[in-house]
Amino acid sequence: MRSGSADGFRASLSRTIGQKFDCSDGWEFTYVGPFEWESHQEAFGAGFDSSFIPDGVSVSAFNDAVFHSQSYETKWNSFEFNQKRWAWDVFSQTWGARYIALSTISLSTH
Repeated sequence: MRSGSADGFRASLSRTIGQKFDCSDGWEFTYVGPFEWESHQEAFGAGFDSSFIPDGVSVSAFNDAVFHSQSYETKWNSFEFNQKRWAWDVFSQTWGARYIALSTISLSTH
């Protein structure tokens, strides 16, 4: 994991801006991210047999290899736009739309 602590947690950004037009109506925009996770593992030796068992895919090229490498990267961002309604400054109702941008890259070599 890149830029993370030993327990796997990482600081990131959460920012909300909004406006209350009157006592009961308003809107808000929220951004959460960027989160990035990265992992890389390597193994050396002779006579590796594949532990991959996907359905309908031959992984025989991994058998009897002397080197295995696997990398994985994920990026995540969230954008949210909501309309809000308040009642007596105590209760609120929120409805809106959220877009989550998620990209992953996985690479295995032998």
